[in-house]
Amino acid sequence: MGDHYLLNGTKNWITNGGTSKLHLVMAQTNPELGSRGINCLIVETSSEGVAIGAKEDKLGIRSSDTHTIMYTDVKVPKENRIGEDGFGFKFAMKTLSGGRIGIASQALGIAGGSYELALAYSKERSAFGKPIHQHQAIAFKLADMAMEIEAAKLMVYRASWLKDQHGRCCGQRHGQIVRLRSGHAPYRRSRSNPRRLWFCERIPRGAPHARC
Repeated sequence: MGDHYLLNGTKNWITNGGTSKLHLVMAQTNPELGSRGINCLIVETSSEGVAIGAKEDKLGIRSSDTHTIMYTDVKVPKENRIGEDGFGFKFAMKTLSGGRIGIASQALGIAGGSYELALAYSKERSAFGKPIHQHQAIAFKLADMAMEIEAAKLMVYRASWLKDQHGRCCGQRHGQIVRLRSGHAPYRRSRSNPRRLWFCERIPRGAPHARC
């Protein structure tokens, strides 16, 4: 529209949504061109029509400032576009390449922390005259958890190294793989047996971690 874009839409689960002063918005400016019609726009949060929802009351990662952002007839100058017209999709995919590895690292840390808590508790609690980690059924579960975490760790390290060495191409492919694998690490063994999922969730303190 002349010298500006008119932005409308809503995006949920935006990290730093309540504190950031600038947003990078991937917007479809030429629908007939499909992915080649996507642009990345710099939007100031002080712009008229920008509304920030309440902070999400998340179960985990609560230190992350997460909000819903709403845009209603926000005028964005065309000079706020990053790159040439239609560059937005390529820019988004390049950003995701590193982001997926970062999310995988986050999942790996959560899995490692969960395992350490589970292992410590299994040494504190006793049943049938000895700590429960000395019972074979519990020891097998702990061993499976440790194995999955170590496998995920090596994949995260390799994906990170490949991205540093080779850039977007290898980093993107391995980033997708490692994000999937690392995200499944704490619960992978639960798929064939619901009791294993219960064990992973309950062994640290014997209590659920979700509020209803």
